Amino acid sequence: MEFAEAATLVGNHKQMNELIHEVYNTTENVLQKAKLHEIKTMSLIAQNKQQEAVKETIFLLKLLGERFPSKPGVPQMLIQLFKTRLNLKKYNLAKPDTLQPMSNPLKIAAMRNMANIISVLYRTDPNLFALLVFKLVNLTLKYGVAPISPVGFITFGLLTNVIFKKLDKGYELGKAGMKLFKRLDANKHWPQAYYIYNVGITPWKERLEKVCDNLYDAYLKAGEAGDYEYMMSAAAAGAHYRFRAGFELNELINTTKKHKQSISNVYEKISSSQFDVLLQMFTNFVVPKEKPEELIGELYNEKKMIEYHKKDNDETSLIMIYLDKLTLAYYFGRYEEALKIIESAKKYTKGVSGLLMEANYCFFETLTLLANYNNTCPLKKRKFRKRIAKNLKKMQTWALNAPMNFSCKAKLMEAEKESIIGNNLKSGTLYEEAISGSIKNQFIHETALGNELAGNHWARQKNKRVSEFYIKEAFRLYNLWGANAKLEDLKKRYKEIVNLEHDKIQAIINHESYRSSKYSISIDIETLIDASKTILKEWDYGELINNTLKVLIEHAGAQKGLLLLTKNHKDEEKLFIEARGWVKQDKILTRIDEKEMNKAILPISVVNAAYKTQETIILHNANIEGSYVHDNYIKENEVKSIIALPITKQKEAIGILYLENNLDTNVFNQSRVNLLSILCTQLAISLENLSLYKKIDQKVRQRTVEVIKQKEKVEMQASELKEINNKLEASNATKDKLFSIIGHDLRNPFNIILGQVSLLKEGIENIAQDIIKTSACFIENASKSAYQLLQNLLAWAMTQTKQVKLYTKTISLHALVNREVEMLVNMAETKNIDLKNLTKEEIEILADEETVSTVIRNLISNAIKFTEKDGQITINAKENKSEVEITVKDNGVGIKEENIAKIFGSEETLSTRGTESEKGIGIGLKICKEFVEQNNGKIWVESEYGEGSKFIFTLPLA
Repeated sequence: MEFAEAATLVGNHKQMNELIHEVYNTTENVLQKAKLHEIKTMSLIAQNKQQEAVKETIFLLKLLGERFPSKPGVPQMLIQLFKTRLNLKKYNLAKPDTLQPMSNPLKIAAMRNMANIISVLYRTDPNLFALLVFKLVNLTLKYGVAPISPVGFITFGLLTNVIFKKLDKGYELGKAGMKLFKRLDANKHWPQAYYIYNVGITPWKERLEKVCDNLYDAYLKAGEAGDYEYMMSAAAAGAHYRFRAGFELNELINTTKKHKQSISNVYEKISSSQFDVLLQMFTNFVVPKEKPEELIGELYNEKKMIEYHKKDNDETSLIMIYLDKLTLAYYFGRYEEALKIIESAKKYTKGVSGLLMEANYCFFETLTLLANYNNTCPLKKRKFRKRIAKNLKKMQTWALNAPMNFSCKAKLMEAEKESIIGNNLKSGTLYEEAISGSIKNQFIHETALGNELAGNHWARQKNKRVSEFYIKEAFRLYNLWGANAKLEDLKKRYKEIVNLEHDKIQAIINHESYRSSKYSISIDIETLIDASKTILKEWDYGELINNTLKVLIEHAGAQKGLLLLTKNHKDEEKLFIEARGWVKQDKILTRIDEKEMNKAILPISVVNAAYKTQETIILHNANIEGSYVHDNYIKENEVKSIIALPITKQKEAIGILYLENNLDTNVFNQSRVNLLSILCTQLAISLENLSLYKKIDQKVRQRTVEVIKQKEKVEMQASELKEINNKLEASNATKDKLFSIIGHDLRNPFNIILGQVSLLKEGIENIAQDIIKTSACFIENASKSAYQLLQNLLAWAMTQTKQVKLYTKTISLHALVNREVEMLVNMAETKNIDLKNLTKEEIEILADEETVSTVIRNLISNAIKFTEKDGQITINAKENKSEVEITVKDNGVGIKEENIAKIFGSEETLSTRGTESEKGIGIGLKICKEFVEQNNGKIWVESEYGEGSKFIFTLPLA
């Protein structure tokens, strides 16, 4: 057997089969046979014969006493899911020590072999995968902890994420599984558990970079344990996750090749395809191709592999291929091809449910739909909107749980959506928030993509200056990432913007420095984002002007600043000072200061020149050089650094930003000028939006009144629909309860009646009179029981459907109680119970006779049911002002304290057997409560367990 296992490890599968056949025929030991099947399964997995591996394991599990359906359906899966959740509620996840070790060797072997095919089933048969995971958990809870038990808890955590979207609960289950390892000598299974934990649990709660480190640990541990399957899985998943975390591409290619080589002697060609597809994708980002989305090259051929995986029904491998293709197609702007990829991939998306790749597919699918939105027909647009909304909701949920991994994605998706629908102000803010988030979390590839998309957005708005800034930043970041093919793509698409010579200083970086800091991102973009947020968020005119001037002075390094805007003056557009700002004791002070230009506070010649030429004027040492040295303001104040920058809208100057610094020369360098240019453009946009806002504000107010009226109408209709729906749900619940009772409880008395009648019919001539009399009593009691049950069912159904109609009148309480006592006296006599009506004859009540009769009948019947033989039951009444208090008292078994609150509860039905196993349906007391309350009374119970009970209710006096 050891030789067969060794043959598998070195990849000699033919020899392994010969050895297994030889040993199998010489042993009758179930565990030894199971081990041989297990070796064969591992050999099939190593050869990537997945379906054969599953069949082998299912046969093996049957040998060990664990049966699984060959083709389980969703109903079977759901039933087992809820059973497992119910079992887990009895287990404290925070205290794994409460479970004892598993001692049954057959169950241990079964669980170990289930774990062997978990990854195979995840890829090929989701329903059987789920059933197997449920079985792992339930066997642990029933028989104790086995070495593989942690894998069951962790994988159930993954399913909790997928099915219920409860990421916190999934994380809790995952951590509980990892805690179990601390009390187990199960190092062999640690790589598998840690791999599943980090592939499907931690990405939704922990930083992605840490997840990548954990997967590398799983790879190393798997190698040490000789677990080559999970060594390969952890290495491949780690490579994919590192790519999604933005690791440098060339370094990523080298690392992935190294990991592939380390296991290439064990796994055959198809196993290494997990590395090959990734290496092909990475290479396509580095080496330019005519069709970059095609995963075809020296390393990989997507056409062959797609056909291969289709035959094997390997949904996970298929969707991974399509995700890689989709990523490439979108990054390289091939949006029509990306849409075709989505169409091919849609039936395989469940293959990455619960994994990080699900979020990445959601991200690129949404961006692709948005990129193609304006070029589709109205019907497709509607479908696109639904899909986009669904994806955005999912991403926002993930972002709430792990903002460091998903928040920037959600923001970028929102930004593109707002841009497509023309909400330029909001989209501009969202792009900057997305870029800021990706910088913070060191996702260089997504920072680059965010800049590129922001550049495209501003280009669509004809804002060349802002667009250029973002595109150049994207170029720099793609270069940092190592995406040389993407750089070539940008050069083709943005020839006028991306000039390599112009950007050489910014684009060429020291890669050693890059690797040490991992992500070297310019402070300019962060400064821009912070400043832009301040400008774009303001909707109050005064706040906008003051805060903008403050931001401009701060980021330019100025001492003083003036904001001048054009206004109509005597049918002529002239510049007027709108606001002033200055630095005082390290604080920037600003104020609205509307006045004409004054040579005492600024150099008018400089400002006018900038306004007329619409060109930025920069003076690095104004009082000693340049053509404005004779300006009185400059001479008198000995100003050193000056900038006058036009604020333009649609190529027309609408204002001037004037800044100065008297302490230093060369303050306004090119970096600051670029920043000020962009911020002034955004100021122009904000001013325009504010103007539009004021114009439409009145229309909005009028429309709001109409909307409120429509909303009230809709809410009224919604309320009516809700009421109808509640009635339908109540009706369905009533029907289900009735069918349940009729199917079970009503059958019992009729079985008794039919049985006794059959007995009498077959031999009545030879049966003694006392036996006939006994049978007659059985028939009578069963008939009364059925009759009362039917009455209660009818009454209950009527209360549930609100069909009870009360006819209030004056009634003699004593006579009404007497009638019910006479009906039930025979039932009491069978247990020799003394049943007494002690109510006074003169008491009269104002109530509905039928419903009050039902209440008294149920309370007496219950008292008989729970009173021992030779017991006593009394019905008494006492008048109290305008009402009468009626008491049904017994000296029976009483009620446990914890059950008293449940007796009249609406949520839970309490049904217990009587002293002689009399059966009830648990609705009689609920009927009593409803009928008493409908007659303007109250009902309660006083009881002591073992001493008896008093059921008391009130009714109005006549």
